Amino acid sequence: MALNRTLDENLQQVFPRPDGLTLAVNLADKLGVVPGDTVRVQATDGHRASALLPVVAIVKPYLAGSAYLEIEALGRLLREPGRVTAAYLLFDSRYRPQFSARAKELPRIVAVSFKDNARASMTKLLSQGSGFFSALFVVFSSLMAAGVAFSAARVTLAEQERDLATLRVLGFGRREASYVLVAALGALMLVALPIGAAIGVFMSRWLMSKFETDLFTFPYVTNAAAYARPALFVTFAVLVATLLVRRGVDRLDLVGVLKSRD
Repeated sequence: MALNRTLDENLQQVFPRPDGLTLAVNLADKLGVVPGDTVRVQATDGHRASALLPVVAIVKPYLAGSAYLEIEALGRLLREPGRVTAAYLLFDSRYRPQFSARAKELPRIVAVSFKDNARASMTKLLSQGSGFFSALFVVFSSLMAAGVAFSAARVTLAEQERDLATLRVLGFGRREASYVLVAALGALMLVALPIGAAIGVFMSRWLMSKFETDLFTFPYVTNAAAYARPALFVTFAVLVATLLVRRGVDRLDLVGVLKSRD
């Protein structure tokens, strides 16, 4: 239990119970059962024992399609007390070659897996798959954010041309008139950032749920930096777009703008 723990999505350890099955939520949904229901389990080897067991709990672990039962209760159910199918060992990595060589000589040991090798393989798999698409999404979202910032600045300037020209005619300088445009874009950004963050949380949770498979569950894990970096990028994009569009205030044709019809 110390070297191989079952954790739920909140990183809390799940303890198998002797009085019934603890099912992963994916498996429970497929079977259509809830706590209190009874399911039939059938062993596919050994004595091929079968039994009806109650469902005592449903959890959401990282291994998504599993069922758990306390090992001594499982041994009694299979009529094979003391049966062991796997062992987890902690030893000095300097003795790995000797351990591997000795394990190959023992016919009862079917396979040996090392945690660091399994982790490296899984990291490589995720990097080649979801990692590539994540980088692609970041590039496209960054370009989209910059484009939206510039478009919003242009639209805001077009909507306020008459007001800005009126301010200039009333005696306000270019800097004072520019403050109106900058304030409008700043207020728009302050309103959009929290709304965008809330939508991002919803979309991220939905996307993680779609990545779930029969074998793995991908929990939604984030931190403040994950939202701070996009917020800073959007702020920078809005600032650059504002500086680019602000030059339009200096080039306003006051007479032409005031004479034009809405």
